[in-house]
Amino acid sequence: MGMHKDMTTAIVNDYGIDVRQNMSSTTDSPSPEGFGWVHQKGLVSDWIEVWDYVGGIRFRGFVAEKGDEKAMFVFFDQNVIGGDLKAGLMALLELCEVEYFSCSRLVVCIDRHTQQWPLEAVSKDLGWIGFQLTTLREFAEEGDVISNEWLFMEMDT
Repeated sequence: MGMHKDMTTAIVNDYGIDVRQNMSSTTDSPSPEGFGWVHQKGLVSDWIEVWDYVGGIRFRGFVAEKGDEKAMFVFFDQNVIGGDLKAGLMALLELCEVEYFSCSRLVVCIDRHTQQWPLEAVSKDLGWIGFQLTTLREFAEEGDVISNEWLFMEMDT
């Protein structure tokens, strides 16, 4: 195994969210702690993890790029749904606008295994603020892509 040089770059937004990017000669993508090195694979250019201390929620996701299109995908699993999303969602929208990311939209991926009423409530609340149902058409070669695991909703940033 060869030696590699690590460099860490920190980016902090208005909410004090620290996004670190680990750069080395073996990868151009950040390495989530505990998971080993992550190599850039296909459309994914960056991995993110944001802690919302106000709502007590951890958001995980990635940035996908295809051509000039960049979108931030964030997973709303069962630990996220039912929590106070306002501050975290505002921070995610602002993070999309940080020059480093420059994402034109935010896509939330809602866990379909969530109980029916919280799933309906969060999708309705997201609809009220401008999110709409979507597919992965822009990022797939096969037309509209839907998932049995995740419900996709997007908002332009």
